[in-house]
Amino acid sequence: MSKPVRRTDDQRALLDRILNTPHLAQVVPQLPPELLHRIIQHCGLEDCGALVALTTPEQLARIFDLDLWRAVRPGVDERFDAARFGQWLEVLVEEGAAIAAQKLAEMDVDLVIAGLARHLRVFDSAAVAPYMTTDGELIDASHVAHDDIACEIGGYRLVARRADSWDAIVEVLTALGTEHPACFHRVMHGCRRLSNSRPEIDGLDNLLADGEQVIFDVAFDRERRRDVQGFVTPAQARAFLQMSRQRRPRVDSEPAANPIARAYLRAAEEMPETPPAAAEPVPENAGEAVAAVVEVLRDAGILDAPPRALLTGSQEAASPVARQVGWTVLHDDVVMYAAERLIDVLKGFQCHDRDIQAGLNRLRIELTKSCRAGAPWLARNAIEVIASLDLPAWAALLGLIDECPVLHAAVRGSLDRQTRAIGASDFEFIALNSQIATVHEFMHSLLDTLSR
Repeated sequence: MSKPVRRTDDQRALLDRILNTPHLAQVVPQLPPELLHRIIQHCGLEDCGALVALTTPEQLARIFDLDLWRAVRPGVDERFDAARFGQWLEVLVEEGAAIAAQKLAEMDVDLVIAGLARHLRVFDSAAVAPYMTTDGELIDASHVAHDDIACEIGGYRLVARRADSWDAIVEVLTALGTEHPACFHRVMHGCRRLSNSRPEIDGLDNLLADGEQVIFDVAFDRERRRDVQGFVTPAQARAFLQMSRQRRPRVDSEPAANPIARAYLRAAEEMPETPPAAAEPVPENAGEAVAAVVEVLRDAGILDAPPRALLTGSQEAASPVARQVGWTVLHDDVVMYAAERLIDVLKGFQCHDRDIQAGLNRLRIELTKSCRAGAPWLARNAIEVIASLDLPAWAALLGLIDECPVLHAAVRGSLDRQTRAIGASDFEFIALNSQIATVHEFMHSLLDTLSR
């Protein structure tokens, strides 16, 4: 089992209130998967086993789409997290091996194979057993499956690739072989295929290895499911934003739509609708219980009001072209403006501290290079030196010189010369011309702010 995480009293109290909801077994299948995922994030997966055990296969698949894929940093492609998959198996086994096996049997078998293959290698027991040749020589094939951590289940030899979650995996696969033998053998055959040695490199092809191909296929299936929900991949988002930064509004004619957005909308229109799954009968008062859970989550701050859209106005204003123009305005009038104004400030600013002045010079050079590339946020790490002069100004500049700029409360606090504490998450998205005007006012006052 992974190391338990210490939970706060508020987190434990919230989870207890949810678990004590009347008709919980009927309530949980009615909750949106995204909401269940937020509960898991807030309260911790380790403590949400009882809640997870009540989810439907459709809910669990959607939760996995959110929880099993991680990016090393925002904006880059997400990758399958094998360690997190193992933690899920641990939590399910804590609710009982039979329950865990049932959940495993209901999952996408390709996802199960991809997850388990990152934790173990599988061989037919007979293939790695010692045998005697016709010449009387004893051949020990155990070197094929190094048995530092290994076991036998249902005629297969399992050898650990990594030690974490091993006990839970053995327990759930043992139960799967007993309760769901057809699924067990299908999973084992898939893992066995991925346990073969890497093919010899002959230079005649550039194909993915079997294990990488399985992960690619699972990721592609996830991408298709999320397309239906309105998500785009990080690569598509980067391409859309990059084209938005390069375009300029045209006053003589209607600008052409971004081809990334156009392709996405065309794919969404062609996507066949999935008929809703038949729901379990719900008791008459279960609706009140669902509403009570939602209210509990709202009180706990897990359910927030939806964020304001980047652009407001009529339906025409919400078109892909208008969104693209909106990103262009943010890039030019907020990000680039703030960066270029900061460069001008640094040219005329002198600090008596030699180390700080050296940091300011380095910031000016890096920011100038990044602005020429149209990506000032690449110099964000160098902005740290501003914190030595004025901490609110540093927080404000980090929010403005970013791919997705925000208006930090420190901007208004600096203009009003407030000294109250401002939280790191106290910001708002930029959607109005008045907010852009505030940004310009702040940048005009920056030299005076840093000189105080």
